[in-house]
Amino acid sequence: MCASPDATTYQETVADEIGLPKPSADDWVSPDSIRPNPDNPRLIFDQKRIDELKESIYEVGILQPLIVFERTAQPDTYMLIDGERRWRCALELNLTQVPVHVHQ
Repeated sequence: MCASPDATTYQETVADEIGLPKPSADDWVSPDSIRPNPDNPRLIFDQKRIDELKESIYEVGILQPLIVFERTAQPDTYMLIDGERRWRCALELNLTQVPVHVHQ
């Protein structure tokens, strides 16, 4: 596994260097502003698959935006609907921003 960068944005990934288009997203937010969904039916995450995904994200960035909704009780914070493995990897990689689609 590659060393984790201190902070990474899409522009600092191999994806940008080789010309992959930045993913289409409603917004880019800090992964720290996203909370996991307590109702997520998936409770077990295979660590080997997480590590493989983390390596991919490190190399090319997050290509598929996470799906979130804004928490009305706490503005500028989001509840995760889809993408928990990508979100966990983003936190472990210290990404400063992740692409999101905000569900209304």
